[in-house]
Amino acid sequence: MTSIKVNAILEVLGRPAENVTEALKIIVDRMKNEKELKLISNRIHEPVAVKDSDNLFTSFMEVELELPSLNHLFSFLFVYMPANIEIIHPENLSISNHDLNLMTNQLMQRIHQYDAIAKNALSEKDFVMKKLYEVAPHLFKQKEEQSQPAPSVNSNKKDNRKVKSKKKKK
Repeated sequence: MTSIKVNAILEVLGRPAENVTEALKIIVDRMKNEKELKLISNRIHEPVAVKDSDNLFTSFMEVELELPSLNHLFSFLFVYMPANIEIIHPENLSISNHDLNLMTNQLMQRIHQYDAIAKNALSEKDFVMKKLYEVAPHLFKQKEEQSQPAPSVNSNKKDNRKVKSKKKKK
């Protein structure tokens, strides 16, 4: 298979602005050190403040890459998680069943890993919430009281009418 050229956009969010720029530079260095990835060009944009946030900044970089195969392209997608990707060469791709099987199995493996991580995080959250409830149940009672709407006068009248109408039927 011929090599694949792509344009990709990678974004970073963080604080302070210098850390955002430094994170993008670290990503560029990682890309340069990968054997199967040829970094053709990169352009890091200046960080900008995120609207309605407390000192958060965002920046992005544009990269042009050459990868030896679709399998390496998928690996790049999982490792770097670009915000956008554009395949610029070749215009048409041909793939064997063997290569497609490899890629789909790697994709499924990664999805199962993420699923396990999510389930583990939810389980740990439930465990921590249970322990917190055992130690400080008063925190949960306050939250329950705040989340329950106060009964309105109209809703009580409707309830009283229903009770009266049931009594009359008997």
